[in-house]
Amino acid sequence: MPYFSGMGKYRIIRKLNPIEQAFTLSNDAMPLCVVCVLQLCDGPDAMELEAALAGLQSRHALLKAGIHKAGGQYYFHQLAPLSPIPLNLAEQKGPDAWQAVAEGALNTIFDRRGPLMKCWYLTGVNERDCELIVCFHHAIIDGISARLILHELLSLAGGIELPPPVPGGAVPVFPGAFRGLRWIGQILRFAGRQMRAEWAYKKAGMIAPIPAGSENAVVSFRLSPEISRKLTVRIGREGLSLNTVLLAAITQVVAGRNYAGKKKRLARILSFADLRPSVVPAVSDQELGCYVSMLRLSVPVAEETTLSELSSQVRKAIYKASRQGEVFILSKISKQLVGMVLRLKNQRLGVSALSFIGKLDLDQQYGPIGLKHVSAFITNNRFGPEFSAFGKILFGAISLDFTYLTAETGPDLAQEMAEEIRAALENMADSPYI
Repeated sequence: MPYFSGMGKYRIIRKLNPIEQAFTLSNDAMPLCVVCVLQLCDGPDAMELEAALAGLQSRHALLKAGIHKAGGQYYFHQLAPLSPIPLNLAEQKGPDAWQAVAEGALNTIFDRRGPLMKCWYLTGVNERDCELIVCFHHAIIDGISARLILHELLSLAGGIELPPPVPGGAVPVFPGAFRGLRWIGQILRFAGRQMRAEWAYKKAGMIAPIPAGSENAVVSFRLSPEISRKLTVRIGREGLSLNTVLLAAITQVVAGRNYAGKKKRLARILSFADLRPSVVPAVSDQELGCYVSMLRLSVPVAEETTLSELSSQVRKAIYKASRQGEVFILSKISKQLVGMVLRLKNQRLGVSALSFIGKLDLDQQYGPIGLKHVSAFITNNRFGPEFSAFGKILFGAISLDFTYLTAETGPDLAQEMAEEIRAALENMADSPYI
């Protein structure tokens, strides 16, 4: 593990990749983190949980790291001396006490000096139910590594032996078409497409004012396993994907609520793609880090458009952008894009956003510990989308966990929007396929 010239006392683990740098730059200006809420039954005691966190930290270099900035770049460095993962203990004060803790974490700039993970444990007096709230700096976590960390933490807390940790692999790079001289051609063609898209969006796009603040609040819903199964079957018959249907449902409700009767019907949406299998070499699902890309797309949303029709439009837009290599291009320029948004402060990234990881492959039982549900939230800010969600399938049930900005959306309206999205998905699941 080398020392880098100009890095002084810091022992470098690796340089952050472009999206990790973008998320770190964003968090330096305004809060940006990932918060997971684990609802448990017969959870561990405080000493068992502290031991599990220590064991978890010993398995992963990025849990023993901070982030240092040098020469305009960010680097993971080894903490010396090592600080334990912070664990805050508190007593439950009502069934929704976890929500205040989660929102507090979402609205706090994560200290990049490390460790890059922290926890809260809420327990009740003489009650079996408890909540473990885990907060990550977004640079060390994506959907794949979140599943890994949650599984390992619950296993260690439940007394289940884990296999030895997998050593970190070589630092991945983008495919050859997005490096060297070929990259110049890619970025020039992308810039041309973006100029045309910006011109079209200025003429016909849904543009919301930038709110005064970036305070986040949360709301969630979970479909039943039966409805989830029926919806998945229906989506498959129509040749769609769950990701595009969920994003379309969110977009349709935001457009209907905020842009009803307006002539401008083009919506800018954000979808996130997993880059782990596409970089060279592919990144193991046993390795921490953030290997995602953000696709920024525009789709027409006519007031009479059905959810199936809009889902098809979203699917086509994602497919087209992927064929043009935009998952790699937008990942590579993500730090510059975030820097531009923070510097200009005159535009929002989109109307809606979805980060969908598919199946969250966790067990319902970890030794004596029962896992009942997991919610996951990602901080938004006033330059971000109007309504954003994290989507997953856990124990056969589809769920969406939303963040919204209190400066533009009240809790009652957020709940109504979430229920409208739920109703649209349930109607699609129950409607006959013709």
